[in-house]
Amino acid sequence: MISITRTTIDGPGECVRLRNYKASGDYENRARLSRVKLLDGGSYFSHFGVTDTDRDFPIECRLNRTEREALVELFNSSALVKIAFWEGLFLGFIYRLKIRRNGQAEITFYFKEKIA
Repeated sequence: MISITRTTIDGPGECVRLRNYKASGDYENRARLSRVKLLDGGSYFSHFGVTDTDRDFPIECRLNRTEREALVELFNSSALVKIAFWEGLFLGFIYRLKIRRNGQAEITFYFKEKIA
């Protein structure tokens, strides 16, 4: 299950629990790494670490009318949301929201920070 809520006081219908998802974000991340090519043919690397907030989290799911309305409201209000799933609890934003007429949805989150 994936749970999406506002970070402030929740009202009725502002918590969306996605149980009917087909696919979700596999773990994929990139290091904060830069490379400079040197004149002697070598390279210089700077490694600044890895963080959970550097990745996107896409979900493909089917939404009912209530879930759709709540997610559209969260997206349109530019709300900072809590996203809870099997990897932990994150703060983030809905970056992309695509909902088809049949309820199929593609949602992409950007993480701001990992809470737990």
